[in-house]
Amino acid sequence: MLKIKTALLLSFIIAFCPIFASQAAGTYSGYILLQVESHGEAWYVYPKTNEKYYLGRPTDAYGIMRQLGLGITNANLAKIPIDIIKDNSLDSDRDELPDYLENALNLKANSADTDNDDFSDYEELLNGFNPNGSGKISFDSNLANKLKGQILIQVEKAGQAWYIYPKNGKRYFLGSATQAFNVMKNLGMGISNNDLNKITANYPKETLSIFNSYEISLPTNWTIANIFPSQEKKYFDLAIENETQISLPDNAGLLRIWKLSDVADHTLKEFDKSAGNDQEKILIEDFLAGIKPARSQEFHYLSNITIKNLGEFFKGARIYYDVMIDTNTFIHFDCAIFKQENIAIYKKTCTDLVKSFNIK
Repeated sequence: MLKIKTALLLSFIIAFCPIFASQAAGTYSGYILLQVESHGEAWYVYPKTNEKYYLGRPTDAYGIMRQLGLGITNANLAKIPIDIIKDNSLDSDRDELPDYLENALNLKANSADTDNDDFSDYEELLNGFNPNGSGKISFDSNLANKLKGQILIQVEKAGQAWYIYPKNGKRYFLGSATQAFNVMKNLGMGISNNDLNKITANYPKETLSIFNSYEISLPTNWTIANIFPSQEKKYFDLAIENETQISLPDNAGLLRIWKLSDVADHTLKEFDKSAGNDQEKILIEDFLAGIKPARSQEFHYLSNITIKNLGEFFKGARIYYDVMIDTNTFIHFDCAIFKQENIAIYKKTCTDLVKSFNIK
């Protein structure tokens, strides 16, 4: 009987694990998340996919939030209540509404009471009254709830952007990179690295040219560290024509890219590597990189070690990718992830990067 109960319990856990994972991501849907165990890095969880987007610098954050925006008419936008985060922006009429917000709402930036009803624009907005006319504004709570967590873009105006905060269903103006950053800072929710790593990442990307003839899509928060245009280094006794080193953000790892030519006596399968005493081989997988055959191999470190020129590994991982250009040429990618808690967040990004490989 105990065995039967145990088997049933295990079946229940296995069956519902994907649901639990989905719920974990859904819990943060539409929120701006701040890494409290790191340096306060900010992420936005896009409600449509529940993927996280790294917000980076204020200009990056503003661009991403606008990129993911949903178009809305002025009439529908007016049905969602406004909230205000005070900052040090210019407020010509000193009514506690910054000029940029008054301009966005067609209010008078040089008059504290646009409609001359003896109530300031600020008071009327906060209490649900029309600051540019008579009466209360008719809000639509169903619409606001439906749009919680979304970025809205005014399609009938100059494309002004608004963020609907999931906690209260109110909209906050994203007028510029600085203002978007202020919203992000004030409305962000703290999250641990462990919980953040459970949410699939989607990074903004830029095209990077490698070896003059090829290109890859590189996350914008990864940076080129070094380029070595030499043939002095060796790889399985084969000359490396070039090496490009790309740093993962926050010193989370290092991606090294090499080109290997004149390797007619090697095939893709002969680039298999055996794990050392301090590594565990996880998998070998064949796939396509662009339109070229490729292979990935993943190794996890069983203990903390230090590798010259790569740094210290706290039970991290090395993922190797070999892309066969032709029978004589390979492109080799070595993605080193320095800590175990970072494997989930960067493994998919490394794989997607190699799969984006293409001929110019």
